[in-house]
Amino acid sequence: MATDLVGAWQSARQHDPVFEAARAQLEAGQTRQRQGRALLLPQVTAAASGAYVTTDQNTTGAQFSAPGFGTSADASFRTRVDGGQSAGWSVTAQQPIYNAERFANSRQLDSQSQAAEIQFRTAEQDLILRSAQAYFAVLLADETLATTKAQQIAAKRAFDIANERYDAGAAPVTDREEAKARLDDITAQELFASDELQLKRAAFFDLTGIAAAGLRPLAGGVSLDRFGVGPLAAWSERAAEHNLLIAMQDRGLDIARDEVEKFRALFAPSLDLVARVADDRIHGGSGAGTSAISTNSRTVGVQLVIPLYSGGMRNAKHDEAVALARKAEFDGQALRQEVLRQTQAGWLGVTSGISRVNARAQALRSAQARLNATETGNEVGARTTLDLMNAQTDYFQAQRNLAQAKYQLLLDRLRLSAVAGELTDKELREVNAALAETPTPVTP
Repeated sequence: MATDLVGAWQSARQHDPVFEAARAQLEAGQTRQRQGRALLLPQVTAAASGAYVTTDQNTTGAQFSAPGFGTSADASFRTRVDGGQSAGWSVTAQQPIYNAERFANSRQLDSQSQAAEIQFRTAEQDLILRSAQAYFAVLLADETLATTKAQQIAAKRAFDIANERYDAGAAPVTDREEAKARLDDITAQELFASDELQLKRAAFFDLTGIAAAGLRPLAGGVSLDRFGVGPLAAWSERAAEHNLLIAMQDRGLDIARDEVEKFRALFAPSLDLVARVADDRIHGGSGAGTSAISTNSRTVGVQLVIPLYSGGMRNAKHDEAVALARKAEFDGQALRQEVLRQTQAGWLGVTSGISRVNARAQALRSAQARLNATETGNEVGARTTLDLMNAQTDYFQAQRNLAQAKYQLLLDRLRLSAVAGELTDKELREVNAALAETPTPVTP
């Protein structure tokens, strides 16, 4: 089964642990919005208690009246319980009416939820880039090994010819020894290229969970001019507006500013609507027999809390929040400058990359022409074996340079979209359309 760029990315979405961690982080971050909303809703608590208790209650100056006892304006009552039992329960509902700190916390949690979504979108873009990078790394390593093997075969043939000529007395020993040295060097390069291919295949498997065999390469003769981009100013404007790192920084600035709002007023009051239902009972022995005390209460009202003194903590927190908010503003300015530099680098990578690919293609044609001429010259004795092997080296190096330039151009195009915050599967499919329909043979 052939694997294309889109298939590799889709497999990575289901296999890559880094992306799975980002998905879990998104799920955690999305709960922040619910947490923020909960801060503005009523808080209802229930409590129950039970204990052994000794209590002695005295009431003096009370007014008392009862049928047959008359009226007294200076009555005294005493209720005592020794080692009795108490039980009670209460239900309290509290709705914030005004609480600057709670409201700021709610906005912060909402901003954190938005930041989690932006962070996940960043992880999606990063996965597309890592998938493309791993995919093209395998193709380039395979191309390098294939050209190195072809170069090794050509070098072996040149060495055999030089050796035959030396045995026949038609060439000096230097021709044979130079050819042997070059063949040994290429053999070492082939071993290194083989190891590199295995490493790139292993990295591709780790990312996608599928074997790096049967990957579709770039289609032969396909023009990459269609990946050209418009003016730099347009890309800079899009990056400034849609770059995900800038969006993340903006959310961080919102959070820092809300932190300032928490402590802006040194004596910021909080006002809550409070409703409470409670029942408390005490039952036990006393000097006069058995006593029972019961209290039932139903209250609805408002509660005003004003912090008068916190040991300087609130003021210190405010100063810290102001400094951190100022830092966030400067960090944002620095980040915007960095994004503009990245946009320019990506734009230059694409625009220069197209010219570089065309130049590498012309260099390959020139290297081919030089190799053909050198082969003819070597056959008639006008060129040495070393000249031939140098021409072979330049030709195969030109092949590798062209392949590398093509893959680098496509990666730069994807990176430019990522800097602008626009990298999705749509851009990946556009690159995928430049691949051949059939895979390359697997290089052993």
